[in-house]
Amino acid sequence: MNRFNEYGCLMAYPSTESQKRFIDFEKKFIKEKDLYIDPIDPTYGYESEPHCTILYGFTKDLTLEEVKKIAEIIQSKKIQANLTDISKFQNEKYDVIKFTVHSDDLKKLNSECKKFPHFSKFPNYNAHMTIAYVKKNTPVKLPSSLNIPLTYSKLRYSGMDGKKFDVELL
Repeated sequence: MNRFNEYGCLMAYPSTESQKRFIDFEKKFIKEKDLYIDPIDPTYGYESEPHCTILYGFTKDLTLEEVKKIAEIIQSKKIQANLTDISKFQNEKYDVIKFTVHSDDLKKLNSECKKFPHFSKFPNYNAHMTIAYVKKNTPVKLPSSLNIPLTYSKLRYSGMDGKKFDVELL
């Protein structure tokens, strides 16, 4: 199921090594029995495609060339970040467990993206990575503070038309 069809979205995806570390973490701390599972939409439960949204809300789809120019802001190097606090926010159906992500590179990219036509209900950029969707009000025992280094190695644009393309970061 494509969640990004009303607007376009640019996301950062971790390197293979960072992605493995992320998945190991989520399985260690979130019990399978606590996951929220939707029988119609299989994208809930554990986050199967760990990513950090740079900007959701593009009202005009970006081209591959535009995404490459955005990537040049950080000189096409891999994005360095730190996963710190773990928190949750509530939804009507489930709770979302997430990392707070600190990264100057992601902030720069978000600022650059805001130069394109977009709509957002959130004026401030709060980078995060969803760990899992859990049943409403499920108590989850998580470490209180962390400092996990993470590297993002590609950008993915998901268009309003459902098409996706990637830009690898060198």
